[in-house]
Amino acid sequence: KTYAVLATGSKQLKILTDAGVKVSTDGGTSWTVSLTGLPSFIFDIGSHDQIAVSPFKSNHLYWTFKYWNWETDHWQSHIALYRSTDNGSTWSSVLDEPGDNRPSFVRATSATGSNTYELYYADGACTFERAQVTNGATPTIGAWTTMNHQHCDHADLGFDTDNHSPLLLVGDGGLQ
Repeated sequence: KTYAVLATGSKQLKILTDAGVKVSTDGGTSWTVSLTGLPSFIFDIGSHDQIAVSPFKSNHLYWTFKYWNWETDHWQSHIALYRSTDNGSTWSSVLDEPGDNRPSFVRATSATGSNTYELYYADGACTFERAQVTNGATPTIGAWTTMNHQHCDHADLGFDTDNHSPLLLVGDGGLQ
């Protein structure tokens, strides 16, 4: 199954599938997928808003998901945000917390400055945060700021026409 498609430039495609984030640099003729650096036992892949791409570099990807981890004597569900700076060949952790909620989401805005953009993340429960990202070979993610909201269980975020300012937050509480 394919859950999300991002066309990030000429012949640049990123898709979220049951197998993970697949990447094509030739308009879909060939695809690569790598789980290098990701935790084992990823589950709950299937929301359209679980992947995002930097507005500066189409090979800088973000992926949020849930996974299971064996901790001492039991399995623990985690909600995680990972990033790749090499078009999905390798992944590294940005955020990782124990939890089990509705699917998480990640959104990247268009450029907010000559070298910055905003990254929005929600864990599917009550965490809804924003961080400023400074573009670079390895982007620098600033401190996370908690966003105001009226109701938990966030599901998606909609932006204004220039993709800078959030307009709608969607979840169990309806439109906010």
